[in-house]
This record gives sequence, C-alpha cells and structure tokens, in this order.
Amino acid sequence: TGTRTRPTSPIATGRGTGSTVTQPPDDGLATGLRELIAEATGSDPGALEISTIPGGASRETFLAASNDGRWVLRRDPVGAKDSFAPLETEFRVVKAAAAAGVRVANGLAFEPAGGRLESAGFVMDHVEGTSFAPRVLRREELEAARSALPAQLGEALARIHSIDGRSIEGVAVSD
Repeated sequence: TGTRTRPTSPIATGRGTGSTVTQPPDDGLATGLRELIAEATGSDPGALEISTIPGGASRETFLAASNDGRWVLRRDPVGAKDSFAPLETEFRVVKAAAAAGVRVANGLAFEPAGGRLESAGFVMDHVEGTSFAPRVLRREELEAARSALPAQLGEALARIHSIDGRSIEGVAVSD
C-alpha cells in the first residue's frame, strides 16, 4: 500500500514513486507552497521542484526543493472527506513535540482547506535520514544506529509523555 497521489501538474512524470513533478511558473500548488515557505521563513525559497514521497496511506506527501533548501508538504488529497485526525491537529502535535524537545521536523506553517495548498496541509523542514525499517535492521553499516536506537526511542517516549495533551487544541484526552 503506497501513498495515493495525483499529479499536481499536467506534466507529471509519474505517480507515487518519488517521481519529479515539474512545475510551470503559474502552477497553483508550487506558487502557494513557495508563498507559505517565504512567509514562514522570512525568505523566498525561489523556484521549487516538487516530487512525491511514497508511503502514506491517506495523505499526500511531497518534497519541495530549491537552491535554498528542502521542505516537506503533507496535505489531504484534494476533494477528500474529513480524515481521522485533521492535519491542523497533527501540525499542533508536531509543534508541541518540538517544544518538548522531541526530535521532529520543524513545523513551519499550516494552511486550511481552500487555501494556497489546494487542500488542508502543512509544511515542515526536511530532515535527512532513513525511515525504511528493513534497511536499518539489515545493513551492516547501520550497526551503530541499531545500537543507539533503543536509548533514543526511550528518550523520545519520555519527552512525548511529558506533553499535556489538554494543552493542544483538537486533541481529545481521557482521564
């Protein structure tokens, strides 16, 4: 099961496989994303090259790259019905986790449905790394990473448990 994606431009070269989507200057998504990044960072990132990131079950995930940096966009598919957890709530949780010292990508900005991202979504800094478990579990050169992983996970869980969910708008907490 991969990410359900739709090309964001009529000149897309592929679907859901990390393929590059070439953005003409007037493309709505590229323009909206560029504006959002500029507002959040205080600097225009310049022209963006957008490619899909495969692996999501119900959300679209894109890598946006320019000469000035790389960012990740998570958004609901255009026209999708409400999801289990609204992206605005996910964005707030990511921000709370960062404030608690959890090592997460820096959430930059949220845009509601009907805005510049064509549907609800948020943009965050890109973080280099491997998220595909079999690579980490099998490759000899990643032995040191495997050895460090349990302590890192324990530290992250402790920081996550320090977050008061009641302080995050949209998060339902039971007593």
